Amino acid sequence: GDLDGRSESLLGQFDAGLPAPLPWPLPSPRRPILATKWAPKVWMLSRESLVESCKRSIGRMGRVDVGQLHWPPAFFHESQLLDGLGDVYEQGLVKGVGLSNYGPQGLQGVVNRLAERGVPVATAQVQFSLLTENNDAFVETCLELGVKPIAYSPLCLGLLSGKYNEEGATLPPPPRGWLLGALSGDANFKRLLGVLDEIGKGRGKTRAQVAINWCVCKGAMPLVGVKNVIQAEENLGAIGWRLSDNEVLELDRASRAAPKTQPNPVSVP
Repeated sequence: GDLDGRSESLLGQFDAGLPAPLPWPLPSPRRPILATKWAPKVWMLSRESLVESCKRSIGRMGRVDVGQLHWPPAFFHESQLLDGLGDVYEQGLVKGVGLSNYGPQGLQGVVNRLAERGVPVATAQVQFSLLTENNDAFVETCLELGVKPIAYSPLCLGLLSGKYNEEGATLPPPPRGWLLGALSGDANFKRLLGVLDEIGKGRGKTRAQVAINWCVCKGAMPLVGVKNVIQAEENLGAIGWRLSDNEVLELDRASRAAPKTQPNPVSVP
């Protein structure tokens, strides 16, 4: 991408600095699963270019456990890149392959196509939060196909943390600033934040922790961005517990009434 694989390089450095596995039969700490995504840009529209991109990622990261196609390519390029996705799996360059921003119909089609080569689809990720639509349909499709759903932007660009609704808060730059400006006066959005507050206070959790845990309870794996150690520690407080069924239903009701920030990629076939 624009950063020339900088994120992959940093991730590879982190992984390389972890303790080496202990000799059998001593128990070893679990190593992180390293995943990356390849976007269908003008210089990567053939199956061969995707394989080469994968090899460059491995050079920066040390290994790629899950390689994912970032966006559904247009026109005939999709066939080429899906072939490349199958190639990196068959060549043993990755342990699993995945998709990003495919809707239920598109996901079904890719799963069927790759299954003809014996290549399973491991993951599928979309924008997924209390402010997106069709969440249940996406998870149901993934479960039927044996694909792990991943929820990116589970806090909807930080809006569900509620920090931008506090008195005196400075609006973030676009696109979050635009979204928050459009939502700040909406009664149903405020109601949703209020439900997050109410549940959080009863459990000793923050709004963000409740919103992330809701994704987990929906069956999705949240993919949360962090800017500092404080945010990382707060995010860890979202796991190790589960909302009750009634709490999930209450959040579902508030979510359905709240405005949606933008069309969810899951709604695009």
